[in-house]
Amino acid sequence: MTDNKFPHHDETCFQESRITAVEQQVATIFHNQDKIEDTLNKLDKTQDKLAISIAELNRTFQVLKVIGGILMALFGGIAIFLITELIKMIH
Repeated sequence: MTDNKFPHHDETCFQESRITAVEQQVATIFHNQDKIEDTLNKLDKTQDKLAISIAELNRTFQVLKVIGGILMALFGGIAIFLITELIKMIH
């Protein structure tokens, strides 16, 4: 006489092992999700720092362009004057 209380005992154990495997996979996924969120937070901070650095670099280039224009205006006239005087001396 067989015990009819648990007719599929082997199948229940099989399902239990599958459930355990799925639980482990879910735990791994949640752990990986936490790592991904931390990485994204670090990337956001890095992106903010990069945006600030690019803005500072852009400002520096604008200042250098203004200074370059002023220097060309000042010394360009002097250079042209000296070159024309040199050409006059040669002829």
